[in-house]
Amino acid sequence: MGHGRLRRRRRFRKAWLRLPEGVRVQVRLAEPSDLNLVLDFLASLSQETLYRRFGRPLARVPVFEARRVVGIAGGWELCLVALIDDERGQRAIGLAQCSVDPLTAIGEVSLLICDEWQGRGLGLRLLNLLVRLAKEAGVTELTGRVSLDNPRMVKLFRALGFKVRLSMEDREYHVKLKVAP
Repeated sequence: MGHGRLRRRRRFRKAWLRLPEGVRVQVRLAEPSDLNLVLDFLASLSQETLYRRFGRPLARVPVFEARRVVGIAGGWELCLVALIDDERGQRAIGLAQCSVDPLTAIGEVSLLICDEWQGRGLGLRLLNLLVRLAKEAGVTELTGRVSLDNPRMVKLFRALGFKVRLSMEDREYHVKLKVAP
């Protein structure tokens, strides 16, 4: 397949997601100018959320991860940032990321939602939008890894049609979704 079929030119600029309680959340592609916004978001996450995302205890997320999210570190990344405006100003409350191997057009997805916004439908809507945009970009398959102690994330992936397989060797779930022929 190769990277020639991946389309970097993205027509998507932003969208508004409505959560079940009526809150509107702006979603847009992360940009290099979002680095501080993303660093603040990552610093706000609990140790439990960081463990569930990265699979190991972290005192803080490495700056390299934030640089990857906003497209500074290179590579073929598709990252959505979910934003709200509140008394603290505009802030990020979620990230949905797809890191694509340009040789295979297979993307690995990850999702991070701010602790106070978990369980409110944001993750499902954000990941659903990411799947659609990855497909439009020419990604053929999406994969992911979920820690054994994160049943809510497994349920979310299943709701979007991902096949879920338990890997006792890796001590995690592997998820996969074919998105294009």
